[in-house]
Amino acid sequence: MPLLDQVCDPKARLERRTVERVISMLLWFTGGCGWLKPWLEPLYKILFKPRAIPRLVNFTRFSEFVQALDANLVVTEHVRCCDVCLKWRLHSINNCQVSSRKSSSFVTPKSRNGQISLIFYDYENPRTSSDKNAAWAAQLLKKQCGPAQGFLCHMCLAEAPLEFAAADAWADENSAGIGGWWWPSGCAATPSSARWFSIQFERADLPTWFCSSESESSSLASLHIRIRSTGPIGVALPALPIW
Repeated sequence: MPLLDQVCDPKARLERRTVERVISMLLWFTGGCGWLKPWLEPLYKILFKPRAIPRLVNFTRFSEFVQALDANLVVTEHVRCCDVCLKWRLHSINNCQVSSRKSSSFVTPKSRNGQISLIFYDYENPRTSSDKNAAWAAQLLKKQCGPAQGFLCHMCLAEAPLEFAAADAWADENSAGIGGWWWPSGCAATPSSARWFSIQFERADLPTWFCSSESESSSLASLHIRIRSTGPIGVALPALPIW
């Protein structure tokens, strides 16, 4: 858990190797608790987030510097005129993102006080930083991995009989729902023999660890499809109407 504690700080500066080790640990855990996998996304984002590096150059140095860029705006040659390293990628000029040499800000850059502002991305920097989303996800995952957590956690998924079925989810700011249908084994594949279900719940129905002001209700609805198929994890849902 000490590694995960580092990511829980939204302002922490981290070694990328540390983030890799955290994700490796959580991949093992979420292999059994598949409904937690969506919260790995913020951790992958900080793992691959580049370091932004600002530089100021004058027009003379800018014209020399552009010769060191390849078609993807990556520095491929040593630049004597300014402190720029190999493999850095030019991201923006004067706060305008550039995607190619044909971008207007690249062809005719503007200056302020005789200086052109450049932002580079370094994708190979050994350090990265956490953020609010990654810290929130890390705190949630820490609670679920901790020994004090009391909800029922199914570490394996049982195979179900082969049946035809479908399910979907919807959500708005304060409520969400799931619904679908299935054909029971041995029944004819006709609309009249299909069994339908629908369930709706409010944000207040969910436990506190499940809700966040920064989370999307649509994610909650998708997660509940998984919960309903694998068993309870301490969420009290209304009765499921079936017809």
